[in-house]
Amino acid sequence: MTSSERAAIVRPDTRVAVVGGYTEPEADPGRVGVELWTHDARDRAWRRVAETVASQPSWLVDLGDGRLLAVGEGDPSTLGLVRVASDGGAPSLELDDVLALSGVAACHAAVAGRFAVVAHYGSGSVSSVRLDPAGRPTEEVDHLAFSGSGPDAERQEAPHAHQVVVDGEEVLVADLGSDRVHRLGLDGDGRLRTRHDPIELPAGFGPRHVVRTGELLVVAGELSNELWLGRVAGPDVEPLDVAPLDPPGADGAAYPSALRVDADGLLWTGVRGPDTVAVHRIAGDRLVAVASAPTGGRWPRDVVVDGEEVWVTNQLSQDVTVLDRAAVLAGAGAAVRTRLASAAPTAVVLVGRGARPSTSSAG
Repeated sequence: MTSSERAAIVRPDTRVAVVGGYTEPEADPGRVGVELWTHDARDRAWRRVAETVASQPSWLVDLGDGRLLAVGEGDPSTLGLVRVASDGGAPSLELDDVLALSGVAACHAAVAGRFAVVAHYGSGSVSSVRLDPAGRPTEEVDHLAFSGSGPDAERQEAPHAHQVVVDGEEVLVADLGSDRVHRLGLDGDGRLRTRHDPIELPAGFGPRHVVRTGELLVVAGELSNELWLGRVAGPDVEPLDVAPLDPPGADGAAYPSALRVDADGLLWTGVRGPDTVAVHRIAGDRLVAVASAPTGGRWPRDVVVDGEEVWVTNQLSQDVTVLDRAAVLAGAGAAVRTRLASAAPTAVVLVGRGARPSTSSAG
């Protein structure tokens, strides 16, 4: 049995975190791509135990059983399979089966059955990729380019597909460049098609991430620094509310990043600039602010709620902070439990015992 065919598993009593991070500029030391961290229950410490070289992994998709897809933000975009493996000793990381795609600067992906759908920010397009039973990307089946623009001449000169959410038979694509959420379908052979008219967001909103909760849809606007709430019923969309996120930081920047919904229905949004995580709840047809707390780092990109922990990847401070969820909700201020040093982290996936990930904006 070859290493690529070996079962990718870890001990069920081991907590594992897989962190992806940007690898450019290459001159910066320590930028390898994907890191493996394990938790020692004896001293309650997290330690980096393995790493693997991957080019510009901007997002990680959990396939289960220690398998992940790494989305490469390059030219061309790439998609590769990462395995968390163990042969009775310490867990290790393997990256293989990297597939080059037609788009440029991929930043997100989600899985729909036997296919992965990849969002390409640079080319304003999406690809469907066939996965084999082990999760290996084997073939780019389809590639669909969007059109349109927005009022922000610098950021919205063209379409910029930022995220994919698989919602039943529908594939939602947040398009920052055109202020739309596209509503696609994926045929049984992996072909992409338009399912319904796109959801039109306010001009200059810049949709980045989307979550679906029941009949409600929440969208984070990177350019307007807001959350949008709407009701979706078949082809019909009813806008309900728009709520501001945290005010800009000292440099005047405020750019929402990851958006998650936890097991209690609370919405968690990372906000770059003020470097906070903002919490909202849905009350009927309104968005209500609940809490906000500093992430303990700079430029939060990903947010994952795991039970009573909130994991945040802070790109510019080059660390991952683990916040106390209860302290955040109580407005206690300093809520950092743990800090992991990681080079330009972009995404985190928790696997193993105790991992209870929030509903992902990855679908």
